[in-house]
Amino acid sequence: MLHVFVDFEMTCWRSPKEVERDQPEIIEIGAVKLDEQFRLIDTFSMYIKPEINTQITKTCTELTGITNEVLAGAPAFAEGMKLFMDWIGRSDVKIYSWGKDDKEQLEQEFRVKGLSPGLPAPFRKWRNFQSIFMRVFDFNRRIGLTVAMDLLGFDFVGQQHKAVDDALNSAKLLMLIKDPVRFKEKKEQLSKVYNRKETFTSTIGDLLASKLSNLKLSDE
Repeated sequence: MLHVFVDFEMTCWRSPKEVERDQPEIIEIGAVKLDEQFRLIDTFSMYIKPEINTQITKTCTELTGITNEVLAGAPAFAEGMKLFMDWIGRSDVKIYSWGKDDKEQLEQEFRVKGLSPGLPAPFRKWRNFQSIFMRVFDFNRRIGLTVAMDLLGFDFVGQQHKAVDDALNSAKLLMLIKDPVRFKEKKEQLSKVYNRKETFTSTIGDLLASKLSNLKLSDE
């Protein structure tokens, strides 16, 4: 079985008044493919041209770096998804994403654009990796990707909110969990600097910065 970690960037705005219709669309697909031993074997990156709100807002450009010019020659959703599913291939595959938003967006977009009432076959074995991460490390409140990486001593490589970079960095955590030796080491090290009875919020990375700086967490 192959494993594909997916990340989507979507159209966004501060106020619905900035757009014609309050309906987000996927404008970038990023994914990494892992083999049966959770080793990286391929990457996928593609922009998608929006069809509902055709102009990217300033807010969205500031967050993602994506501009109208970048999307001018990009394929529409239906064509882009066909190319993406061709890349995933016909092998048995599990899909992962950080959180549930990407899956929900994909389901909604297939339905809204009249392409499918549900997810096509390649996407049906979908795992919310954020929930998996929280469970195996005994966290009881949701955390963001960058905080999770900070807690484990990983540096984010690439650009945040660049879909393929988000997917690749997320996949590093999946690869860690699937490596029994490294996983045990990280979990033991994390337990030394984090009391799980404390209130846990998305700012924990900042709160633990000084502790983590005194603890050498090897990525090797």
